[in-house]
Amino acid sequence: MGLSGATAAAAAVAVPAAEAAGAALLLPAYTRPYGAILVLTLLVAFGGAVWRARGRHIDCGCFGSALQEELGAGTYGRIAICASLAVYTLLEADGRSLLAVGTPDLACMALISAGLMAAYVLISSIARHRKSGLTL
Repeated sequence: MGLSGATAAAAAVAVPAAEAAGAALLLPAYTRPYGAILVLTLLVAFGGAVWRARGRHIDCGCFGSALQEELGAGTYGRIAICASLAVYTLLEADGRSLLAVGTPDLACMALISAGLMAAYVLISSIARHRKSGLTL
């Protein structure tokens, strides 16, 4: 059910490039709708791949080696959250460019994002340890 060698190699380059392009398109206000559509397309494709892989034990790899979690309900939840943010971005047209955000605001956004990711990894790790019966 996986991809062949040449197709897998092409996808390994094309998917991250499309993700980077989507992120870059979200920055200027005039390309934001295209970036949101690209991000939504990638999320739908990923959701379809997760659906096709159901029943198989595959590590999500969503947070690298910080959190090992199999594809499943949590993956669908993250896809739904990201898709809702992309839809909001698509519908919200205030004309402000994210390229005009000041350095203090960017630093604050980066720290909040890192804190949220760290909290998610910590809570998931605690839940995994409790589920396996290990004590901290």
